[in-house]
Amino acid sequence: MRTSQEALECPFALPPLTEREFDALIAQVGGRRAHPDQDTRGQPGSDFQIQDALVELKILEGSEFTSESRRRKLADLFTRGIDPGPVVLLDSHLLNSHAKRECDRILETPVKTAIAKGAKQLKSSRSTYPDAKRSILFLVNHR
Repeated sequence: MRTSQEALECPFALPPLTEREFDALIAQVGGRRAHPDQDTRGQPGSDFQIQDALVELKILEGSEFTSESRRRKLADLFTRGIDPGPVVLLDSHLLNSHAKRECDRILETPVKTAIAKGAKQLKSSRSTYPDAKRSILFLVNHR
């Protein structure tokens, strides 16, 4: 039987997806940057347009999950009722159902923030592309 740590280890390393690679992918399917002037546009907008769809890419690199307050909340959760040693295993399988839900609440904030920001950007782009019929939020979690 594998330990929790072994279950988390990947036998091969996958390079993180970058926005540049996504640019190439979008171009291959006939899409383009929705706002090539994004740096000077003055308001946030979606990243890409593919036919009648606007696409916003959000890449979570992991730093969103490691803020000091979030780390403290997780440490408190995983050491509740035990004498913490020098190493604490953060394995949600060790938690009861109530604590698992609490862990999910702690970790969902960065995802919800990215979704809310992406929704605003897609909405903003609809003024530029009123014929767009679809909005797509593509969320990549490198955590």
